[in-house]
Amino acid sequence: MNGLEDFGYGKGWTFLREEFERFLSDLDRLIARGINVVVIAHSAVRKYQPPLAETAYDRYSLKLHESNSGRLKEWADAVLFLDWETRVLDSRGGKPRGAGGRTRMIHTTHSAGWDAKVRVDLPEKLPCQFDALSPLFGCQQEEVNTEAATAASAPETAPNKLDRELYDKLLGAIGDMDKDAVRSYLAGKKRIPEGGWIDDLTGNQARWILDHVETFRANVAEFSRNPF
Repeated sequence: MNGLEDFGYGKGWTFLREEFERFLSDLDRLIARGINVVVIAHSAVRKYQPPLAETAYDRYSLKLHESNSGRLKEWADAVLFLDWETRVLDSRGGKPRGAGGRTRMIHTTHSAGWDAKVRVDLPEKLPCQFDALSPLFGCQQEEVNTEAATAASAPETAPNKLDRELYDKLLGAIGDMDKDAVRSYLAGKKRIPEGGWIDDLTGNQARWILDHVETFRANVAEFSRNPF
């Protein structure tokens, strides 16, 4: 095989989509182990015409095949757009000129020019520094650290089902929370399989929730408001 076209008409692109799905599944397995995953991609300027607009306009898009680009944005908890901070100035001759372009900025909100989304409370524009993005990793990193400390002091339970005592404690802790919202959050965060329940959590995951009930409640509520 020398290229995608060698698979036959249209089959190469189907193969590419299937391979991309397997790639995302591999990343899901890393996330399930408590590892933060960051996917970095280039962008390309493409024409875009909204369904109700009369004319098309240029916007930045992921430099991926269209189907894989959309799938990646659906899969990701956060989509951030990074560019250089620039501004347009009028020169003395009346011809506009660009200025700036030395400072990188991160955009967190969708606009006509690019795609972006976040599930936590962040400003629309941030400096390109890791500390500015720490809220995206803070809760998950805290969970990982706590799980590691717990694992050092207590044996792990069965990988797929909690013991009865831990299950009962967890059920009491979530109390009056909307069960469908809890299930959606845990499945969306790859903690349990689709359609699963809290007994599919590992012992360390359950103990983290018991030690951080209010944080867990807030995370579930935020996920219910912004599931994508």
